[in-house]
Formats: sequence, structure tokens, C-alpha cells
Amino acid sequence: MGRTATGMLRADDLRGLNRLTIDAVAGTVGLVESMHAAITHLPAVLGAPAPRRTRGLTGWIYRRIHDTTRMVGIGVDTSLSLMASLLRAREDEPGAMRCSRP
Repeated sequence: MGRTATGMLRADDLRGLNRLTIDAVAGTVGLVESMHAAITHLPAVLGAPAPRRTRGLTGWIYRRIHDTTRMVGIGVDTSLSLMASLLRAREDEPGAMRCSRP
């Protein structure tokens, strides 16, 4: 990850970390839902594939978890994007103080 002269992470690095985290959470929830659907599935015919998504109240709850995860990711990404643009604008100001390590 890129770091500033002071050794701190940049806002763009945090955005990337946020996206990785949200993708990991969404993937884990999807995997758990698939396992849940497979465990509760009673196959009508031997060898019939289990559904990948749950239905009913359980399916509704999983959809809300997926939606909430997506919305949190969008919110954090938007906030970090605004923060990054503000920090870049501040660095470009004439007379802005520069911090660097020897």
C-alpha cells in the first residue's frame, strides 16, 4: 500500500481496503447462505442440485444483509472519496505545510 511521507495510509489506500473488506463480507454471507440453502433443501430427485439462494423469511433476511453490506460499502467509499479529494486540494494550496521525514 502506498504511504505518505509521514508513513500514514492515503485515503485512496483506505478506499481499496474498504472495497476488499466489503467484497469479503459479501462473499462470506453468500457462502453461508448457499450452505444454509443446501442444508435445508430436501431434494425431490436424487442428485438434484440444491438451490444457491434461500427463500421465504430466511431469504428476505439474507437479502437485507446483502443490501446493508452494499450500502455500508457505498457510504464508506463515498466518504473516503470526498476526504481524498479534500486532502489533495489542501496539499495543492500555495503555502501548504509539507511534512517529511529525514
